Amino acid sequence: MTSRRGASPASGDASRVEQLRSRWDEHGRTDPMWAVLTDSAKSGGRWQAEDFYAHGSAEIERLMKRLDELGLAHQRQSALDFGCGVGRLTNALADYFEHVDGVDISAEMVRQAAQMAPNRDRCTFHTNVASDLSIFPDDLFDLVHCNIVLQHVGPQLTRSYIAEFARIVRPGGVVHFQLPVKPAPGPIGFVLQLAPKALLNRLRGMSMHGVSETRVHALLYSRGLQVVATDPDESAGHRWISRRYTAVKPAKGHSA
Repeated sequence: MTSRRGASPASGDASRVEQLRSRWDEHGRTDPMWAVLTDSAKSGGRWQAEDFYAHGSAEIERLMKRLDELGLAHQRQSALDFGCGVGRLTNALADYFEHVDGVDISAEMVRQAAQMAPNRDRCTFHTNVASDLSIFPDDLFDLVHCNIVLQHVGPQLTRSYIAEFARIVRPGGVVHFQLPVKPAPGPIGFVLQLAPKALLNRLRGMSMHGVSETRVHALLYSRGLQVVATDPDESAGHRWISRRYTAVKPAKGHSA
């Protein structure tokens, strides 16, 4: 297999990637598990590693059951956890796949993942400070998975990364990711829609972005993927309407 590098990233992409790298390195140094899985009762280093990784195991168990319900009996040789943080879901995926790659923009998160993840002997962790995934060749993974990550990167980078998911998943493989659609109805949602994003990001400490279902479906289809399911999702919190998308890359000789 050969790697396909895309066009050089726009300067805006490069600047946004650098901002994200700096922010998530700081989260990695101060409170990495809470930054990955925000729970007001767990801030300040109060996540216990055993509970943190058990939460990831339960989440991936639900994912695998959903894929079985959809009749997606894909191979289980290799998986990618995009935005792996300290390996919460990378570790859990290793219970189902022969090998799992975790990739994150933060070198500090990756360093801790390589030390902490219980299944780290079946995982490889990578730092990727780029607007693409050219560190991976085409048609590599049976499953590309991403949860509570794209909501932080912004629409332009989201489109770039989803296009890369389509490139690196194998024919017959599955792409599964979560992404908010828009702020929820009500006063808080109204404020989120109208207030300047720079101000909101300073107040929240983490940026949040949504992309409409129509645009996500159009992007997936334009990249040759077949959308199998669009499920309701609550992981972005009550202030956002969110979805989980499951798409398949048709096997060779089959069209989407």
